[in-house]
Amino acid sequence: MTEQQENDDSIFIEEDTEFGAEFVDSIIKYYDESNRKRIADGKLHIADITFCARKQLIPQVFPSQAGVNVYTASNFMRGSGAESAMIPILQYKYKNHETECQMDIAFDNISGHPDFINHDEGVVFELKNTNAQGPLTIDSDNLKSYTRQVVYYMLLTGLEKGKVIVQYGLPFEMEYDLKTKQHTVTYRNKQKKIPFFFYKISIPKDHPLRTKIKFILNDLIRPALVKAVKERDLTIIPVLAEKKKRHWKCVTCEYKQYCDMLPDKQNDPELRSFLLNEHIDNIVKIRK
Repeated sequence: MTEQQENDDSIFIEEDTEFGAEFVDSIIKYYDESNRKRIADGKLHIADITFCARKQLIPQVFPSQAGVNVYTASNFMRGSGAESAMIPILQYKYKNHETECQMDIAFDNISGHPDFINHDEGVVFELKNTNAQGPLTIDSDNLKSYTRQVVYYMLLTGLEKGKVIVQYGLPFEMEYDLKTKQHTVTYRNKQKKIPFFFYKISIPKDHPLRTKIKFILNDLIRPALVKAVKERDLTIIPVLAEKKKRHWKCVTCEYKQYCDMLPDKQNDPELRSFLLNEHIDNIVKIRK
């Protein structure tokens, strides 16, 4: 910096790599400690079983791999940010209703926290954010884990209605032309689309799964997960069908190399079905 620059009235900006490195380190340590505490509580967290149980168990069986990286932490932050932004809007919309945020569903060794509940209307809300580049549709694979999570919450709370709000992380769609090898960007609002996707779920009060769900979770799924960790044997946790289809979550998973080394040896067809959430998937019907 020259003497003239020091003496004038300029305002200087510069990249702060030192603080940036410290902040990223804090992000990783914060989420790493949070994950370890959740693992240590010994409970079955509903959100952990709605996509891949192996992903949740690998850090417990291989503790050296329990850490998160800045990219997975960034995904957590993106989701938390969307949730924090949408909850006040729901509170405003239902300001004359009895509502609750992060309701604590806790019994035996099972834990769940629905993002928002409208008690007056009997609705469970789950708030999501996605980096999907293309538009979601009601039969998109991306929605499967969201649906499972809300269905569990509805069954455990006795509520009959569920709503899912998905905010697009990217306000545009990208398409790649194989011939020109060029990307084109189309903003959603030019297609008369908004950067959200909404869908609803309904489960009758007398649905037979309501009387079975606690038994399925506490007496079948949880013991299998506990056994896998206690005996350090993740081969009893089945591989997702999504992995065989090279689902992007599997391809980009930070634990992929460990999962690839573990064969699928779950031979009990009933337990296998429960661990893969087929008791929910097989009865979900799409109405268009």
